[in-house]
Amino acid sequence: MTDFGRAGRVALVASGVVAVLVLAYVGAYLWVGGGIPRGTTVVGVDIGGMSDTEAVDTLNTELGPRAEAVSVDLEGSQHDIPSDQLGLAFDPVATVASVPARDATPQALLSQIAGQDVEPVVTVDEKRLDHQVKRLAHKIDDPVRQPRIEYDDLSVVVIAPQTGSELDQDAATQAILNSYLTTDEPIPLAAERVVPYVSEEEAQAFADTEATEAVSAPITLTIGGTDVEVSPDQIADVLSYRATSEGMTARVDAELLRELIAEPLSKVGEPARDATFDVSSGTPQVVPARTGRGVDDESLASGVIEALESST
Repeated sequence: MTDFGRAGRVALVASGVVAVLVLAYVGAYLWVGGGIPRGTTVVGVDIGGMSDTEAVDTLNTELGPRAEAVSVDLEGSQHDIPSDQLGLAFDPVATVASVPARDATPQALLSQIAGQDVEPVVTVDEKRLDHQVKRLAHKIDDPVRQPRIEYDDLSVVVIAPQTGSELDQDAATQAILNSYLTTDEPIPLAAERVVPYVSEEEAQAFADTEATEAVSAPITLTIGGTDVEVSPDQIADVLSYRATSEGMTARVDAELLRELIAEPLSKVGEPARDATFDVSSGTPQVVPARTGRGVDDESLASGVIEALESST
């Protein structure tokens, strides 16, 4: 065969391939259609090849009943909640409007031939949704009880902790959003175990050491240059401990402490005085205002805690 013959044959084959590709492209373009591309679904509902109006009607028929309420399984108890109370609303018109139209580029066209699933457009009122999730949590939450240490006279008393459970509200909210319209089955929601910050053994060990030492001797507060002694009995009256993420944390009832040490504290404080007029001389004289001196409750409580920590 001559070179010319071979070249002609190659050209003929190439032309045939091009023709096939062109025909395939045209066929695909026509198959996808000029309206909503064939193979388009919304949560399993096929709206491909329909007009916009037909697609909206179909979505209303197929998904409308499912969109009216959400069912949740709250640890074995089923609750059906109207979607409007959850702040959720399905918008079929916006959903249809969001469907990608037929794309003439070969790559996009090939993708549309394979079908496309379009996410439903859902409006969310976050305040309503949060409110309903809080209500669900209230039904099953069993608050954790953190350990406490208090005093009965000078005896240390440990109030034991108790494991609790609570609904992860962020996870529950996301589960409701993810499941809305996608299922008729109840959405399972369950409380998770919440462990106290400090175990009973750890609280007891703290009680036997630091809490006991705290009322073993008086402490001295230096306020405004004056030393004020607080007795063990007075410390026990105002001191308690609560478990936090940082461990057993001291709390001082500063208002009560101020009453208990009122007499020595009175020698430290000097109340504030507004400006007044003195007319005793017959001629009005201005008596300047005076800024008070003393200690506020927060500083008083901090002083007690610092004194206890330095002595243990």
